Amino acid sequence: MSDTFTIGSTTDLATDINLGNQQRIILQHLKDGKNITQMKAMGVYHVARLSDVIMKLRRKGYDIRTEQCTDEVGGSYASYYLA
Repeated sequence: MSDTFTIGSTTDLATDINLGNQQRIILQHLKDGKNITQMKAMGVYHVARLSDVIMKLRRKGYDIRTEQCTDEVGGSYASYYLA
């Protein structure tokens, strides 16, 4: 008999239960195969500090990668995705 059960598409109960609300929202977005930027996180999910959420998820063991992007006017920004 297993001591874990599935929450969403994850079977790591200890990790998922310890996630805050913003972490769960961003993680589900990434698990859906989507990337996320600070602008999207703020506009869609009202997450003001995406880099902090990403850091906390990485510390929990999630393999989140960063892609440095450049916009049309030469500004740079980070886009995060789940490996």
